[in-house]
Amino acid sequence: AYAFYENNTLTEITLPEHIKSIGVGAFYRAKKLTKVEVGAAAAPTLESVGTVKGDDFINTYNNFPGALGTEFTFEWEVPKNATGYDGYIWVGYLGGVYDETSNRDGQIKKTDENAINASALDFIDRVNALSSLSGEERAAEINLLGRIYNLLDSTQQAFVRGDYDGTDYYQKLQTASAVSYVETAPLSAAPGEEAQDGYLWIAFAALAVAACGMAAVIFRLGTDKRRK
Repeated sequence: AYAFYENNTLTEITLPEHIKSIGVGAFYRAKKLTKVEVGAAAAPTLESVGTVKGDDFINTYNNFPGALGTEFTFEWEVPKNATGYDGYIWVGYLGGVYDETSNRDGQIKKTDENAINASALDFIDRVNALSSLSGEERAAEINLLGRIYNLLDSTQQAFVRGDYDGTDYYQKLQTASAVSYVETAPLSAAPGEEAQDGYLWIAFAALAVAACGMAAVIFRLGTDKRRK
């Protein structure tokens, strides 16, 4: 509650895809706030504070720069597929919903720019589903997910590494790979990170070279003795 209350420096803010509610006084009296970008497709719940006046119980909504029933201007930007903004409180608070093809009828704008990223969400779902797989099928999925991760852009990678819900799903994938180790190509490393499997292969190669060198020395010694 009151996270940005009377914050006079905040002008824009982006809220994550997993946001479920807007607390009491969250942006109340943040006079310079002009735009909030929301990644969630479902409209978050607006929390209210209740007060008793005589025999009446009154819910006050002050989630935005102005309270419900007062005049203020800012833009609440949501994904194109957003739902739930036709509810009584949302309409009463910010007015209607509009997009690029319609006339502005309120302060809630639908745009394609904040659509939930299907590729990143699919990656998360498949990592969570690894526990239902076993054997070669699990190994193949792990290596495929490693390649998929490297195809994600930096924003998508940040999304799956904590921006979505605080869980690092790439680390979760690496852990699954270590638990169910199989003799397949090592899991691709994330940009800027080293693949530990690569070091194992280097170590094995070094041991193999050393063993070959030792064998060559023993063979030569045996040959010299026979000549004598």
